[in-house]
Amino acid sequence: MSPRTHLRAARPQLRHPTELKVGRGITLSSAVRPVVPTTTTRVSPGGSGKSACLRQVSSVWAQNGVVLTDLSFAYRRSSRALFTGLSWEPPIGTTLLLGPNGAGKSTLLRLIGGLLTPTSGTVDLSQGKRAVGFLPQATPRLRGFTALEQVEYAAWLAGVSADRAAAAQRALSMVNMHHRARTKMQILSGGEARRVALACALAHGPAVLLLDEPTTGLDPVEKESLAQLIASGLGTETIILATHEADALITVVDTVAILVAGQIRDQFVAGAGEQTRWMKRYRAALIQDEL
Repeated sequence: MSPRTHLRAARPQLRHPTELKVGRGITLSSAVRPVVPTTTTRVSPGGSGKSACLRQVSSVWAQNGVVLTDLSFAYRRSSRALFTGLSWEPPIGTTLLLGPNGAGKSTLLRLIGGLLTPTSGTVDLSQGKRAVGFLPQATPRLRGFTALEQVEYAAWLAGVSADRAAAAQRALSMVNMHHRARTKMQILSGGEARRVALACALAHGPAVLLLDEPTTGLDPVEKESLAQLIASGLGTETIILATHEADALITVVDTVAILVAGQIRDQFVAGAGEQTRWMKRYRAALIQDEL
């Protein structure tokens, strides 16, 4: 059954469909996949188990929407662990995640979003019943779909059961794309398609929003427009965005975290003068890793 058929009459037994492939290595459901409530736990041999991890994070859930505890991960074909014992508590608000190529920024977002499973450790979410929204690097365009249809389908994938069309319209309005709702995805500009992809991640009302290289492929005007959308908070409590283009986003975030060699080497509150200060601290974190 085609995705378009599901928009007309979704079958009850297909509440959690398989991912729809929309391009090489890209799936639409990866942009909106909700996180299961409670806790995702994999504990290494000799670990203290879920109860100890829950005791560790219970005191900070009031302030932090996401808590990582002793997180380890390695890809199956790799002999090197990308993360080993990573613990991190990104604060409520917008956090800019910086790091060199290969540092694991995209992998970390996918671990937080439940798209990858840690080898050991925990990913805990205080808003367990509310989904996590995920914007991948690539921008999916479903052939033949309008912007509204693509966002509506994303809402269905994320488990929205009632009035998906209204949820899709709200999400498009949040990213200033309501006037293009009936436009085919294939003829939208790169910036417009990127905003529709963001609407897909917002359609189910997530508390936590993960943005992977959100400004990739955008011209300076489109980058500024997207930065202002991020600055608005988009109705979420926590936004974590990973990017190489810090200059475009540094002025609209609350916190900067620097990921080097699988660890958060530095984290500081963003503020006036960040255009120069963040680079100094970023270089210092890289030098520290080389010592």
